[in-house]
Amino acid sequence: GLSSPVGVAAGIALSTVIAAVVGWPVLRLSGYFLALATLALAIIGHVLFLEWDWLTGGTLGIGGIPHINLFGFVLNSPQRYYFFVWPIAAVLLWLHHNLVHSRNGLALRAMRDAPEAAQVLAVDIHKLKLQMFVLSAALGSLAGSLFAHYVTFVSVDSFAIDRAISFLLLAVLGGVYTVWGCVIGALFITILPQWLSKLGDIHAFVFAAALIAAVILLPEGFGGAIQKWWRTRAAK
Repeated sequence: GLSSPVGVAAGIALSTVIAAVVGWPVLRLSGYFLALATLALAIIGHVLFLEWDWLTGGTLGIGGIPHINLFGFVLNSPQRYYFFVWPIAAVLLWLHHNLVHSRNGLALRAMRDAPEAAQVLAVDIHKLKLQMFVLSAALGSLAGSLFAHYVTFVSVDSFAIDRAISFLLLAVLGGVYTVWGCVIGALFITILPQWLSKLGDIHAFVFAAALIAAVILLPEGFGGAIQKWWRTRAAK
């Protein structure tokens, strides 16, 4: 019964607390062990949310979520929501760009490319990982809140493992070395399947083939490929 901004803020606060508690022990792992641990946490969360039907509605989910109301202007159409979400995405991309090019961003790149050297230079890798983990949880919570107020219904299946895999594909296809590459990856995994659906039942196979081709031919993602092409062109 609270207003939308209060609900969004409460969700972000709760998500960051959970991320801090869970991330403190889990982020001491690395590589495949970290990936397996986060996957296991997702599966555990899925089961818990199904069982806690008194809180989450279980298989029935939670319906009747109101549309966002901004000073009497209700975002109750796809067009209105479109022009509401894109400025938010643009601001977050700008903040992401500033983070990458800040002192913390330099530490992040050092942690990614040479963690041992970063530790020698007094970079607290575990603390840095935890900070980024909590920040990611806050952004994920914001995105989830925007999604919930748009569709006005959420259930456990709204955030299943296949959705997590889609988010991973988004980053891989877009390119993890660029900020704006994630936008291209998101457009690829959302718009392309809609276009291919005109082909009928074979569209899933064609989309899978396109994913494989993109990963093989563009190991640095679309963003990395465009950046590389631009640098080559500028050098000429």
